[in-house]
Amino acid sequence: LAPQLLNGVTRERRRPWHWAMTDTKEDETESEGSGDTNDDTSFAHRHLLPGKNGDNRQVRRHGESRFSLWAKCLPLTKNHAFAEDCELALRAGLACAIFAFPFMVNPDVCPLCAKINTKLGIAQNGIMYFIFSFWKTLGGTMNLNKQMALGLCIWAVHGVLTSVLIPFKVESPGLAVASVIVWIDGSMFIFLVLWLNFSTNVAMWVVNCFVWSWMDDLTPNGTNVAASYVLSSLVCGLLGGVLAMLANLLPYPMLAIWKAKDTAAHLVSMLTGSWHELGSYYAATGGKMSELSILARDLREVQAKVEDLNALLEDSWWETRFGPRWRCTQHLLPRFSQCVRELYDRLIALHHACLREHEAAMACMKLSPAMLKKSSMISETTKPHTRKAIEETGELMNAVTKSVINGSFGKEEVATIEASIENVRKAMLTLTKEFIAAKQAVGLKSICEETLDDHMINYELCAFSRIAIEYAEDILADQRGEKALPDPDIGKNFMGIFDKSVLFDPEHLKWVFRNLILIVIGQIIGYIGYGTIIAKYSVYISNIMSVMLNQKGPGSAMLKDLSRIQGLIMGTVLGELANQLFGGCGNEIPMYSCLVVYETVALFLVINSQQYTNMYLGYMMAMFGEFGMVVPCTTSTSDPAAMFERVSCTITALILIVGFNMLVPAQRAASKAGICIVASWANMLGSFQKIFDPRVTILLLDRAHVADHTATAVSYGVEASKEPRFWRTPWKSTAFTKAVSCAVNIRFTLTSLERTAIGHVGSEGPKTAFFANMIKLPAFQAFWDLMQSRMCLLCDHGIYIFEYEEADTNLEILDRHFALEDDMPRWADARAKFIASANSLIESQKTAAVTSLEDDASSQACMVLTAIDMTMRELSKVEDAFLQA
Repeated sequence: LAPQLLNGVTRERRRPWHWAMTDTKEDETESEGSGDTNDDTSFAHRHLLPGKNGDNRQVRRHGESRFSLWAKCLPLTKNHAFAEDCELALRAGLACAIFAFPFMVNPDVCPLCAKINTKLGIAQNGIMYFIFSFWKTLGGTMNLNKQMALGLCIWAVHGVLTSVLIPFKVESPGLAVASVIVWIDGSMFIFLVLWLNFSTNVAMWVVNCFVWSWMDDLTPNGTNVAASYVLSSLVCGLLGGVLAMLANLLPYPMLAIWKAKDTAAHLVSMLTGSWHELGSYYAATGGKMSELSILARDLREVQAKVEDLNALLEDSWWETRFGPRWRCTQHLLPRFSQCVRELYDRLIALHHACLREHEAAMACMKLSPAMLKKSSMISETTKPHTRKAIEETGELMNAVTKSVINGSFGKEEVATIEASIENVRKAMLTLTKEFIAAKQAVGLKSICEETLDDHMINYELCAFSRIAIEYAEDILADQRGEKALPDPDIGKNFMGIFDKSVLFDPEHLKWVFRNLILIVIGQIIGYIGYGTIIAKYSVYISNIMSVMLNQKGPGSAMLKDLSRIQGLIMGTVLGELANQLFGGCGNEIPMYSCLVVYETVALFLVINSQQYTNMYLGYMMAMFGEFGMVVPCTTSTSDPAAMFERVSCTITALILIVGFNMLVPAQRAASKAGICIVASWANMLGSFQKIFDPRVTILLLDRAHVADHTATAVSYGVEASKEPRFWRTPWKSTAFTKAVSCAVNIRFTLTSLERTAIGHVGSEGPKTAFFANMIKLPAFQAFWDLMQSRMCLLCDHGIYIFEYEEADTNLEILDRHFALEDDMPRWADARAKFIASANSLIESQKTAAVTSLEDDASSQACMVLTAIDMTMRELSKVEDAFLQA
């Protein structure tokens, strides 16, 4: 088996029929030809097609970045992302060296370059702007350039207004009237920039540039170079941004829209393949646990791909303005992403059902042989119809996504999609009729233990078909002009700068005042100076403070600061060391080589980093290292005094930041993680209460709140395990991981449960008549009360563990656990009574023909019962982890 695995050979069972989205052998051959390079007209070159032995190989367009010279130099088949990041980092390093070349040669070679560099400082500042505006795709780079340009414009406008409104200069040190006005103006401007809801990148650019002109205004009889400094910054920012875009374009483009297309093609293939795997597992006489493990791995990859797709779509907005077909793809792919997320939730819930079935089989569940035979007969009867429904739905998803990615909806494509929609409807109707008929033929009741999994699997297959039909119809309606899909509201995004919920948030205000005080203190220390350690009127300290602004993301503030300081010191020292070794005229080639290697390594840390701390380390190393390397060729390029001043100011800034954070601490990663996971649990409890409350007749689906809080908790939880705890209790990592896992799993059951409650139409609506009557049953309310009391207890216990972070055992919570455990024998009795009451309710209603199992009362009741069973299993796991914590 080992040689087969190494060669990428997989079992034939792992090759779904729809892995290739082309219809014929001729299509596949044509897509592989070297002459077909039209990205808009050919879909197959962007998609996964089956190899001769079943291995998955990527069919690619000519010149795509992942399959260039790196295929010969790096083991691409093992790690594509590593190869891409290496190429991007090398592009950046070469771009830095090429840009710096005319400014580092002997001034006699290019006097004009030397003169321009002396006046505007283009060499060092241009590369600095390049470093902070370069990203993995052209769209991402343009997005960073937009933020940089906005920051520079805000700073430039303030500089112009200040020169008009405050025309006088500071003529002497101290607290003269002019000096006080400049201090107040600068402090108020920084406060306003930090307070408004700009992105932290914009705020960083504004403050980072402003502190230099602010110190120049405070210097008595200063050079008054504000206008020239504004011009220099704008020119360097423009050159750095253009250089970053050229690095993305040459020698061939790195486009976000291409990566978004590739990701979408991969997603639809993986999703339809996963449904096929689940269908095969259900139809098999004895499913294997290894199959479910492989499916779980594939589903994790789907989740990661969906997140990548959303980020790529946001970046691709800038690229798609220049091509109508690209613009069409960028407009339609968000609807595809929504469909994928819905199908992913359904797949996870179905995966859990298969796990439950497997665990029951392994535990030798005591079912009578007659019942087992009846369940087997149902699955055997519905097997061909299940397979047909999956096949037709997969073809529909492929056909629609093919047109979406190509940005083309001709008459032939539309006709194919419409025919496929009808085929899916027929297959779904046939599956529904055959399943109901098979159940009636063996004489089973509406709800029974033996058919719970059969009901859920076929119910979810009907949901798969329905979601695909809705996706196709929405795409066609948009293309016909009947119902346009929404586009991003740019005006709303702009007004978000004044979002009151952010502006007056206590944590945001604390962040604003903490950074404002630090920057002002750094400016005061630089203004006064300290002997030969800190030069008078030095701006380095406040400049370092401004670079530390980008701290709103997940992670420990102290770890981020230390990583930045580490990168700053390493960059300063290594840059000066390279200057000492290779500086001066006559050593241009060694210096250029050193610059390329150094910037490549530093920017690889930025691009390839999976953690914020490593990213900050790379940024600081790249920026401060090039300050020491990119210097004009003279007899002496080294400046140890300047290096000593930068290091001294860095250490001073570090002492100020760490000391101030100790006195006025920012919200710790552990605290944020605890708040988010408790909020996630509270939202889940609220969702269940809305669903099962008979008084709530209109249900609004709000799973996004649970997902957002859980995702944030995961991000902060990773950093919480790294940050120093000092006098606090140790971080409850095991309990936190279990709580997050439970929240994720329960969210997937909520997806099916909410759709069952409202009849699977839209995202908001009234509860169905049968569902409303079922939750009114006294037996159901008694059943639900037991689960509700357990969820409430675990929410309170989570608050005690993660928010209060108490070490002692809470006796009140422990007593509640004991009392709840005493009540658990009632669970089986309440469950049996609910099944009996639900069967009576179903039998009392008039039977009507249904077109999908989503409309079948028995299937709805089975879905509710299965969802509660799954939730109780997850709650038991969390309860055990909480008690141990």
